[in-house]
Amino acid sequence: LNFLEQLQDCRRKQKKVEPSPSEEPRKEDSKGPSKVSLKRRSKMEDPVWIRANWEVAKEPTAKGTTLEEAERLLEEREAAEPDFFCMARIWAGGWGGQCRLPHLPGIEYCEAHQAQVKRQRYLTHGRMDGEIPPKKKKEFEVTQQRLRARSSGSEAAQPGACKNRGLLDLLRKETAEVKAEKAPQKKG
Repeated sequence: LNFLEQLQDCRRKQKKVEPSPSEEPRKEDSKGPSKVSLKRRSKMEDPVWIRANWEVAKEPTAKGTTLEEAERLLEEREAAEPDFFCMARIWAGGWGGQCRLPHLPGIEYCEAHQAQVKRQRYLTHGRMDGEIPPKKKKEFEVTQQRLRARSSGSEAAQPGACKNRGLLDLLRKETAEVKAEKAPQKKG
């Protein structure tokens, strides 16, 4: 796409009016509650953090009506906003990376994260330049420990390691290992 086509495409996107979350029709094939209500109900989100990081969704900035004005606005925006990518943190396999999509003009978020801010007024994983929400931070740490254990080949990562073992089973195993180490070795 050339510059003019991109500009026209941006104008078309600006004219679209998104319905508010309460006006959005539920999918007919949807049988359960929304993801947002499930997250809140399952205590995956911390209300204190949400209130402290509350955001008001912004609208994209207006474009120029002429090509010269649009080019001037583009140059000004590029000078004011050197970052190309959305400022939202994403799950990224449990490591918390930066969203890889370009941000919308005049807004620090991509289309998906801007919609998330409009819908729930906060970002689930936080901003890249801000703190990780406390419950998500714990979730990141647990996932990272599991991934590290799996890559190092520790017992916790072995198949069947998640069996529900009792304390007696663990003590028996430890006792057997200690006895084997202390037993005199036969000379052969």
